[in-house]
Parts: sequence; C-alpha cells; structure tokens
Amino acid sequence: MRISVIGLIACAAACGQDLKLVFEVASIKPSTAENGYIRGGPGSADPSQFTFVRAGFGPLIRMAFGVNNYQYVAPVGMPDSRFDIQAKIPAGATQIQFEMMLQNLLIERFGMKVHHETRELQGYEMTVPKGSMRMKTAAVPMVMPPDVPVGRLPLMKDSHGDPQLPAGRNARLVIPLADGRYRFSGRMQTMADIVAMCARELGKPVVDRSGLISVYDFNIDFARRPDDGSEPDDAGSPFLAAFQMQTGLRLESKKVSIDVIVIDHIEKTPTDN
Repeated sequence: MRISVIGLIACAAACGQDLKLVFEVASIKPSTAENGYIRGGPGSADPSQFTFVRAGFGPLIRMAFGVNNYQYVAPVGMPDSRFDIQAKIPAGATQIQFEMMLQNLLIERFGMKVHHETRELQGYEMTVPKGSMRMKTAAVPMVMPPDVPVGRLPLMKDSHGDPQLPAGRNARLVIPLADGRYRFSGRMQTMADIVAMCARELGKPVVDRSGLISVYDFNIDFARRPDDGSEPDDAGSPFLAAFQMQTGLRLESKKVSIDVIVIDHIEKTPTDN
C-alpha cells in the first residue's frame, strides 16, 4: 500500500527532495468516446504525456493510489461520469511521483477527500514450505538499459521455444503463449513485486509471510481467467494452482488486515481547465 500524499510530502521535505507533485498542464473534458484507452506515462514509450480516454472515477482512483478494487471504498452514489484526460508530465518523473500527480489532480479538480482505515478482508498468506522453493535467485548483470519500456524489451526463448524476458532487468511481462495460455515472465522481482502480482491476478489481498529477502527470476505458465466480469479467481483457480506448483510458494486462504483508502467525497464535475 502506498503511503498518503501528505506522508510523502513530509518525507520529501525532511529529506530535502524536490518532488514534482503536479502535472505541467492538465485538461479534463466530458468524454463522448465509445471506447476508452490509456497511453503514456512513466515506463511507457511516451513518458512525458498521459492520455486517458473515457476515464471513470474507479480506474482513476486505483491508478492514483496504486491499489486494487478491494483496497478502496467508494462513497455511496459515486458518479459514473466519464472524462477524457490529457496531462503533460514533468521530465524524469517516477511512477510514484506520477501517482501523486494524479492524486493531486483528483483533489484539486474534483474536490476529492480521503482517509485511511485498517480493515479485515478475506485474502491469502504467502509462505514457503521447507524444501519447496523453485524460484531462482535473479541474475545480477543488467543486460538492457533501465529506460527501455518493458513492452519493448527483446524476448528470448526458453528450452521449449517459448518466449521469456531476458535476465538482469527489473521487469515483469504477461506473454501470450502459442497454446492459448499465458506466461508471467518476471526478472529481478522482489517479494513485494510477487505479492502485488498475485493480489492483482486473484483479486484479493495477499500478505507476505515467507521471510524471503532476495530478488528472483521466474516464468509462470497458466490459463488466464476470461475478462468477462465474473468473480475473481479463488481456490482451485488455474493461476493459483500454477503459481504454487511452479514457484514452490504457498498461498493459504485467511482473513488479513490491510490498509484501505476510503473516499469521503468527490465532485461529479471538475473545475474548469
């Protein structure tokens, strides 16, 4: 869970950092588009420009705070308005800074007010049974420049001829395989990265109890749940079974306590550009 904007600003001030907390220019207009899309931002081919067509409050909140559906609580009757957003990002902005800019955009243009609560939700605890570990400690050499977007990294082939990411670069990519399955190819992934991946795929909170502190390389091949609005994967899901078998980590269904963002107020329409 990201800490709040106020906490980050206080930390930055204490450390003498000059964090860029606002977009250079931001335009928000009611959307008339039939289909939405997102382009640009840190880590993309166009890091200085962000475009979100048919943006709704739910996706904006999740993007701004780096959270999943279960990690925020919307106010009753939150508007379902859609907007086209275009914003110019200061040069060199990181993903965390970009999220803070989105938070400030929602605060300044939509009057958003939030607070944090600790809530207990059904989720998973991640552990590693003795002798079951199958992930490999990550290769150290950096084989690609860090500013190359993940989607543009050249893929390599494994011993079966299936594509995978090259070693030595902190990255994770979902790669379609020839038989209709998918592969999570991860390189130099921390346990926090792996927990976040599982939480997104399963749609439930995951708490790390493994005690592992290294970074890892892995390939996880699985059949992905169709994006048809059905319930998130649960026990017995293709991803859950594949993850446990191929990494050696165990995900046990349990009640877990997590930090939740509560949206107290948000306006239906933004202030003028």
